[in-house]
Amino acid sequence: MANDFTLETYESLCQTISSVQEDCRFIHYLENKNDSRIILRHDVDRKPKNALRMAKLEYRIDLKSTYYFRCVPASFDANIIRQISGMGHEIGYHYEVMSRAKGDLHKAKEIFQEDVERLRSICEVRTACMHGSPTSDKNNIDFWRYAMLSDYGLQGEAYLDIGGEFHYCTDTGGKWNCNSNIRDKISICDMPSLQGTENIISEVSSGSHVYINSHPERWAESLFESSNYRMKDRAINIIKVAIHPRR
Repeated sequence: MANDFTLETYESLCQTISSVQEDCRFIHYLENKNDSRIILRHDVDRKPKNALRMAKLEYRIDLKSTYYFRCVPASFDANIIRQISGMGHEIGYHYEVMSRAKGDLHKAKEIFQEDVERLRSICEVRTACMHGSPTSDKNNIDFWRYAMLSDYGLQGEAYLDIGGEFHYCTDTGGKWNCNSNIRDKISICDMPSLQGTENIISEVSSGSHVYINSHPERWAESLFESSNYRMKDRAINIIKVAIHPRR
């Protein structure tokens, strides 16, 4: 779909989701596994204002989701985080400590603690989610080889604490379940081939367990804005292939 990643398309997806399940937060899944078949997650890598637009749209139709914020200037905005939390959405920590610390474990643990405390000075934080950092040779998920969630008062990690019954759908790379996706994968979950958001709407309507990850920076208010993001994604994908030629 040429205009797939627009807020109009996203609202259609949200309307379908809300007719099935209104609370799609990751923390809701952790606490209600038998009652939860849809998870809706947003990785706020940059453009937090776009995240706020999506959060307001969801709030308008009584849908709750999870927003993971990086603790870097491109993502972190205390006022926006506070607003999104105030709508009933979950706020979590989008960590990239192994890449930021360049593999120094002691420094990575310090960064993690400082960032979680920074977020908790604004709102409740109970879960975390890895940031892929595709330009780094460090995989942030490896942090959990040396640390435990309980060390930071956390209840779950969005890639590790998930059941294999879910179909995982992510817009990483600028397309749903794109071939240029390097690390945004869950090994035990099926990642179906998707032509567009309408396929996810069908998955939700069919009764499947669906785990959706969107990056708000990609979802635009206009076709022009959407086209702009697609061009940027194409450029980034070329860089990814150059860095990870044999993935």
